Amino acid sequence: MDFRQLFTMFTGILSGLALFLFGMNTMSDALSRMTGGGLERVIGKITRNRYSGFMFGTAVTSIVQSSSAITVLTVGLVNSGIMELQKAAGLIMGANLGTTATAWILSLNALSGASLLVEFCKPSSFTPFLGIAGVAMLMFAHASKARRAGSALIGFAVMMIGMNLMGGATAPLKEIPAFSQMMLTLQNPFLGFSFALVFTMIIQSSDAAIGMLQALSMSVGVTFSSAIPMICGAQVGTCITALLSSIDTSNSGRRAALIELYYNLLKNIPFLLIFYSCHRVFHFAFMDTLTGATGIPLFHSLINIIAAVIYLPFSDFIVRLAEKTIPYSEEEEREKRDTLTILDSSLLVNPEFALEQVKASIGIMAKEVQNTYAVMSMNYGDIAGAEDELKIMCARIKKYRVQIVKYTALLREADSGGGIQRALRSEEIYCDAFGRMGELISDHVRIYADIKRKGGEFSAEAASDLRLFVEAVSEVVYFTAESYSMEKNTFAEAITIFREAVSNIHAKITSRHIRRLHSGICNRELSPLFLDLCYGLEKLIDNCDNIAEEQIDYSDETVYSGEAYDEKRKGIFHLFHDKFAILGMND
Repeated sequence: MDFRQLFTMFTGILSGLALFLFGMNTMSDALSRMTGGGLERVIGKITRNRYSGFMFGTAVTSIVQSSSAITVLTVGLVNSGIMELQKAAGLIMGANLGTTATAWILSLNALSGASLLVEFCKPSSFTPFLGIAGVAMLMFAHASKARRAGSALIGFAVMMIGMNLMGGATAPLKEIPAFSQMMLTLQNPFLGFSFALVFTMIIQSSDAAIGMLQALSMSVGVTFSSAIPMICGAQVGTCITALLSSIDTSNSGRRAALIELYYNLLKNIPFLLIFYSCHRVFHFAFMDTLTGATGIPLFHSLINIIAAVIYLPFSDFIVRLAEKTIPYSEEEEREKRDTLTILDSSLLVNPEFALEQVKASIGIMAKEVQNTYAVMSMNYGDIAGAEDELKIMCARIKKYRVQIVKYTALLREADSGGGIQRALRSEEIYCDAFGRMGELISDHVRIYADIKRKGGEFSAEAASDLRLFVEAVSEVVYFTAESYSMEKNTFAEAITIFREAVSNIHAKITSRHIRRLHSGICNRELSPLFLDLCYGLEKLIDNCDNIAEEQIDYSDETVYSGEAYDEKRKGIFHLFHDKFAILGMND
């Protein structure tokens, strides 16, 4: 074979590869756009967990014919916060299995038989009809979806033409001794894997790399000993697309790209090690035979099916591996804590279960309110020093409230039968009350920290009374959070009594402050701020009382009157009397 023939063959292979890649990208892009640009939203809604993500990833990649496109899209979804890494892992695994459909379609070119039906099933036979149909739709259709469908058909047709062109161009290779020697060299698992890895990284498509391998197998002939390591190398090499796409994303997007890389490494390298270890012991006879039309897609599918069965139930391990590689920053950790991941929109199809998630989320919010107030109370002597921490905690409560309000609105719409509307109304009251408590704590911290920063000082008596009031309210806040979390209506009854006792303390503190003001002990400029702080604490326990009253009203079991209640009421008043008598609150 002279230089001219070699050049013609080389340009034919490049032309076929270029058409194959162009057709695949055109088809993939058109199919993605057929959802109205909303494939991201569709994926975000359908992928409820790793298993639904796996099934959807398999299905959509079989249609779109590009695992790289779905993986890059997944990286974008994770980067934008629409999808969690755990769900992305299932979607990526499904995309890896779905992309094997391309190899099966390409294998149809090798169908043989005298039947007209068999001949028509070959892509080389029906591709021209698809191409003509696509051109017609582009020329005459006005609807955007129809035109995109036409682009998808043309893309598929061009991809098949590229495949046939590569097959025809590679046919003369069997006459070149150097090529035969190269194929023998690639039977070495390491060399075959490395060659396919580098080649796929260059063209950024495992489908194209495996398609070219199929073209060689149908025109020249490729043995299993050469094909298997190259299939594995192509699957790892295609990860370069996701890695490159993640460069300009956040750490979350990069972790998603690493999941693709780690999954393919764990899928292919152990397979090769185990397979070739068994081959060394048992010497599989088929390894020296030609793959034929179905050998390559068969092994391509087999590797991905085995990997999915093994790794899908343990996909959290791969996620943690990616998270260890790129650790979460302090800001990301805070963002994770600020997000109520249990409020999953996919659960809205089951309103009763979704309601339980709302309750659990408000329980988290209640605990955060309790902890925030405790931090404020413990640091009241140096509240400015704890101001940054308290700001973060108060902001988290606000974010929780926003997320719960949005979710309950969706849940109210989803509950068309109205079976949970009464319970949902109660949860909305609880959410609103805990949210307002967070705002009141934030206001209190801001006012008191500003006073301290400006060098302002309350009188010793005023400071003691204010600390006393903060301590008294902490009792109410604690029992309110515990009452909601434990659903103990006896706590709810106690809260209403606590509320009365604390109101009495507020009245006495205000009266004492006015007497000090008239006596000239207290600073008149700071007096309005002192009263504002006390009023804010009073409003805070008003919200505690709202929660308790709703719990009592919603329950048929709570006894809110009688001798037992009166005794309990007296006991709590005595508790407050004894606890705060040392500061003169009993005068």
